[in-house]
Amino acid sequence: MKKRYTSILVCIFSLSFILFQNTEDEITYDFTRPDSKMVFKTEAERQAWRIAKKRHEKLVLGKTKEPGADGYVKYEKDIRGLSEFNFDGTKRHPSEIPKVDPFLRIKEYKKAVKNGFSRSKTATSFTWKNLGPHNYGGRTMSFAIDPNNTSIWYAGTSGGGVYKTTDAGSNWNAITLDLPLQNGMSLGMSKSSSDVIYLGTGDAYANDVSGSGVFKSVDAGATWTHLTASEAINAHSVTWIGVSPTNTDSLTIATTSGVFYSTDGGTSFNATNISGKTTGFVANGNNYNIQHAAVNNDGVYKSTDAGKTWTKKSGSSISGRITLAISKSNPDVVYAVENSNGGRSNFHKTVDGGESWHALTQSNPVNIYSYDYSRANGSGGQGWYDQSLIVHPANPDTIFAGGIDIYRGISTNTSSIELELDAVDNRWGPATNHKGRSIAQNVHPDQHSAAYVDHGNGSYTFIFGGDGGIYVTSDNSKSYQRKVAGLHNTLFYDAIKHPNQDQYFGGLQDNGTMISGLDPNSESFWTEPISGDGFDVVWDYFNGDRLIGGWYNQNLMLSTNGGTSFSYVNFEGAGKGPFRNVIASSQKARDLLALPSNGRIYVSYDFTSNWTGAVPEGRGNNGLSSRGVVRISESNPNIIWAGDWFANSDGALLSTDMGASFKNAYSGPFTSSMGAYVTGIGTHPTEDSTAFYTFSVSGKPHILRTKDLGQTFEDITGTGSNFPDVATYCVKVMPHNTNEIWAGTEIGLFISTDNGATWSYANNGIPAVVIRNIRIVKDEIIVATFGHGIYVADITPYNPEEQEIRSAYLAEENGYFNQIDIELSTRSSNDSTVVHTTIDGVTSKHNLGQLELGSKKLSYPYTTNQLIKIDVEVFKPSGKYLIGEKQITPTVKEVKTQAHYATNFDTDVSADFTLDGFNTHSVSGFSSNGLTTPHPYADKTVYTAQLKTPIVVAENANDAVITFKEVAIVEPGDSQGFWDYSVVEYSKDGKEWKELVDIYDARAHTDWLAAYNNKTNGSESLFKPRSISLHSKVSAGDVIFIRFRMLADASVNSWGWHIDDLSVQKDTPKDETHANLSYRFAQNPTFPKNGLLFVDTDRKLSTISGSYTSNKVNKSATFAKSSIVSGTESYLNHDLTISSNDTTIFYFETVAISDGGTPNTTSKKDTLEVISYISNQSSSKTLAGKDLQLTLPQTDDAVFFIANTYRKVFQESNVIRSIQLGSGNAFSSDMELSLTNNNKEYIYAYEKDKDGNIKELSPIITDKGVSVRSKISGEYFFVEKQEINQNAQHIPRTTELFQNYPNPFNPITTIRFDLKSSSFVQLEIYNLLGQKVKTLVRGSLQAKSYEMRWAGKNDYGQQVASGIYFYKLITPNGVFTKKMVLLK
Repeated sequence: MKKRYTSILVCIFSLSFILFQNTEDEITYDFTRPDSKMVFKTEAERQAWRIAKKRHEKLVLGKTKEPGADGYVKYEKDIRGLSEFNFDGTKRHPSEIPKVDPFLRIKEYKKAVKNGFSRSKTATSFTWKNLGPHNYGGRTMSFAIDPNNTSIWYAGTSGGGVYKTTDAGSNWNAITLDLPLQNGMSLGMSKSSSDVIYLGTGDAYANDVSGSGVFKSVDAGATWTHLTASEAINAHSVTWIGVSPTNTDSLTIATTSGVFYSTDGGTSFNATNISGKTTGFVANGNNYNIQHAAVNNDGVYKSTDAGKTWTKKSGSSISGRITLAISKSNPDVVYAVENSNGGRSNFHKTVDGGESWHALTQSNPVNIYSYDYSRANGSGGQGWYDQSLIVHPANPDTIFAGGIDIYRGISTNTSSIELELDAVDNRWGPATNHKGRSIAQNVHPDQHSAAYVDHGNGSYTFIFGGDGGIYVTSDNSKSYQRKVAGLHNTLFYDAIKHPNQDQYFGGLQDNGTMISGLDPNSESFWTEPISGDGFDVVWDYFNGDRLIGGWYNQNLMLSTNGGTSFSYVNFEGAGKGPFRNVIASSQKARDLLALPSNGRIYVSYDFTSNWTGAVPEGRGNNGLSSRGVVRISESNPNIIWAGDWFANSDGALLSTDMGASFKNAYSGPFTSSMGAYVTGIGTHPTEDSTAFYTFSVSGKPHILRTKDLGQTFEDITGTGSNFPDVATYCVKVMPHNTNEIWAGTEIGLFISTDNGATWSYANNGIPAVVIRNIRIVKDEIIVATFGHGIYVADITPYNPEEQEIRSAYLAEENGYFNQIDIELSTRSSNDSTVVHTTIDGVTSKHNLGQLELGSKKLSYPYTTNQLIKIDVEVFKPSGKYLIGEKQITPTVKEVKTQAHYATNFDTDVSADFTLDGFNTHSVSGFSSNGLTTPHPYADKTVYTAQLKTPIVVAENANDAVITFKEVAIVEPGDSQGFWDYSVVEYSKDGKEWKELVDIYDARAHTDWLAAYNNKTNGSESLFKPRSISLHSKVSAGDVIFIRFRMLADASVNSWGWHIDDLSVQKDTPKDETHANLSYRFAQNPTFPKNGLLFVDTDRKLSTISGSYTSNKVNKSATFAKSSIVSGTESYLNHDLTISSNDTTIFYFETVAISDGGTPNTTSKKDTLEVISYISNQSSSKTLAGKDLQLTLPQTDDAVFFIANTYRKVFQESNVIRSIQLGSGNAFSSDMELSLTNNNKEYIYAYEKDKDGNIKELSPIITDKGVSVRSKISGEYFFVEKQEINQNAQHIPRTTELFQNYPNPFNPITTIRFDLKSSSFVQLEIYNLLGQKVKTLVRGSLQAKSYEMRWAGKNDYGQQVASGIYFYKLITPNGVFTKKMVLLK
């Protein structure tokens, strides 16, 4: 069983639509089977299983429920200006909500017809073809069975008007194509004449959205007349129609405004004493004078005079939405089903013709509205919309009730009823009901109507209408058949075709995303590869194998094999978008996509593999609302239009850099006068500065056009244009005649042949139906209708040329580091790319040369608040292309950093973090505060907690560690990956985040997993320690932000994440930092003034190893070098790694004492450190001494290895001489050299390989007792020195970087800085491209003032070009940047 997506939409013309669809050959899953027992042939099958199971866990098992129908009802009210809330979220006073004429739609249609059709010679003529689908039907709301011919049925549908069959449902034909009926809410006929039919429109259950009153046919549906008398009584939404079986002029109508009756065939209507919303009506088949009516939230009334007067009979026992059904065989028996406030189905019954009513109880409670198939005490569902009821014509004790699915009920008394499941959808419904009876499994969910046919021979056909069309059963419910051939009332939001053949793909309300076969027609079958409500679709114009569909909230699916299979598109905005998916593609830019989600506009330049998203400029933290629309310019894909409303000074949003950034392009008069949401955006095939924004608020402009990139707009639907005052959804400019503009509205297609000056109703073969979208693909125009499927017509082939240059860039102020960050995306071949910058008043040109496809990141520091200008040009043989210009006025800020951070959260530290979903408070089960997510956490949510001040990574790897204890009870994934997870991340720029540790979930520890499976809350007993080495991901001196992030997907949640005792880097005393890093030279050598120190890289290794077993506590094992090599050899630090299982190891080091030649064997013991090892983990220590002694306080057996290494040290006063790689026992791996200098000198360290290439390893500043280490891998290593000027007496009060002097300079300049405390420091020089050219300082310095000299050379000793350079000082006390100029 596969649980449905439950979400509800209101139809484009204000109908409410409920998701769900059906396919013929869906897979049935057994979710009781363990995951390990499932076998999948493909990854697509495994993904389908995963999604289905998660929906089953959330919905079938009752863990949560999908979004309800109210979401889209609110959307439809919003776009019509009828929302209860203002754009800023404040509640509107009822007097502020406009009163719209509920009959405006039919009035505007009549006016348009009267004004004449578009028959101008300049208008393009078409031959339209309907493509069905033939095997899928849409929502069906009502039935009428011809009382004189049981083969003739009428069906009232949502969106498609009325359909008729003359062969008992085998084939259907639309009979109201020329009327904007949109929805057939109710139908009524009389036995006295089969030619007379009454049709009631509207949708009383979707928040009382209006219809057009009552229509009448006197020729069996061939033609229809609008009964204007229904307008006079405001009967715009008609729920039921009863017609006297003996007089077609006598009828009663139930409406949202009450009950009315007519005695003259609808020429006039009379009010009754029922004025409330009436949702149920039945009449006695033997005595039409006796009628029953159910009033919403009131009760059941009875009339004995053919509906003229009414008496309430049910008291207050029946409320909510109420549907009635009367028995044919015993009209005194009437049933009522109500949707109670708790979302439950309650049944009532009368057996005395409605004089008294009785509540019916169930011994095995079943709620027909519940999503839970166990149904026991289930609640929720859509009973306010899904409701139908009918009594078996031959048995007054048997009923059929429709909610989510179809149920059979048996009531033999006035006190009880027993319900059992009768028909379901095979994707999620069980094969048998709770009584063990096999049930039909092919009926689409969400039931709205029911009827029966009495064949007169004791046999009956029951007919049910729902979101999937029409289903019938004639064998006592043993089987159900879908009867939808020709019922083309499907509701398409969008449709597109294959770029090279006649095959189509579209997104539908209720029926998922469908794909046709080749060369379809109105009788062709379609398939449904993606379930859920379908919306915007993409079929790649350049690659017919790639398609994108999806379901609500920007849940997207991608196919790379022509629609055979689809996989989920996972990105930051997935599942966080608007209910109605919006996704834009381009016919000119290969791989370009754009969509709104999560308040941002996301762009992909590689067809879903990667996405970038940003809040539009000027929109604050919340960004774009959930009504956002995005479209890519037809003529220039560098231009992308977007918008959600014209209100509050917000208007059109515009990107001129292919989505790298968006700005508010328009804030003119219309933003204050419109006060309306955007419903669609159209662009122009030849004018990239032109766009059209559509709206649906009555009395306001319906299409605004800009011709100047959004600077100004004009209303092209105002007075004199003949454009109807109706909801408008799309605009299309004809590419072969741009004076011809099409507009899709809720009453059909309107055309302008004079560039928008005037409009006419098209009447060119497209019915009077809601038109959601119009596309042109190659040689066809495709119209997606919301009620009559897809229409296509041939046109002159339209083949826009692919954009030759497809590049874009994003330039943003990075205020934390006082720099402009640029991400340049190159998506087509180029000869060169040039960046022009004006920073701090200086304009520079930067030629980046030929760029490879992909992204390149640049950073440009700034030091003042002056305006910064940036533009990028791309060159090809065909010319120069400007891909965008940016202007940014920065704000120079103080850049703070810190060396370490620690908290136990017992004091308020919320100011130290940027919290999104996390809190720093106490949680049940824990004795102290912590950093914690909600418990339980929500679905489809990302929680983050970012440490505001960045960390300067410590030099010592033992200090550069994050530790904390945690409980992470988050939903575990499967063998293929993760669903929900926790992770610790770092970022060097505050934007791009990378993992410090692999993501994890409850599977990280067995007791966390047990807590998840047992639904146990977190507690202190579940705390686990975590230690993260920073050096495994970043380098000493790096400045990094740190954050904690937990992601929850769209399904299944758990307890959450709780963190305590957080420590980010150790606060190690400065005088201990280098205790074990000294390289000891004989007699503490000093460097000659003109000398160099050479270290031969001969890799000789002396190793002693052995196995030692310790059976007694504190027994020590000492490892010593077997012999001491005389001469100039000396010991070099060596890393020793020891693994242990829960054993505490005490380290003692025996230090070699130099005596001017041979290292002395005299030793002393220094306790270095105590380390507790965790099972199956390792730790490394750097050992500088000759010997090592280890003591084990436990009795565990252990094996230890010791390796001593040495190097030859040479002091040379002459010029550099080559020292070849030694022979013998060559040790191939890189070795680490540690240097200590006792003089006040500046040391440059270089390495030269055998090919003569020189590489700077680590420039260091040395002071007495200060050391550094560096890896050696080349042929030889050398150092050179430079004097350092220091003020040893002065300790600065602040850390500060001063302006260099002289400036400008040539060839040498001096850079001065102060350090207020001893710390690890970096002083680096950058060019205007943001590239580092020289590291002047990288090492630990004492608290002093320093002066450094730079002679204009890079790290490779090469002279750099003249120009502007920036020098940056990075310390734990802050990051400081200055600008300098090198002249030549």
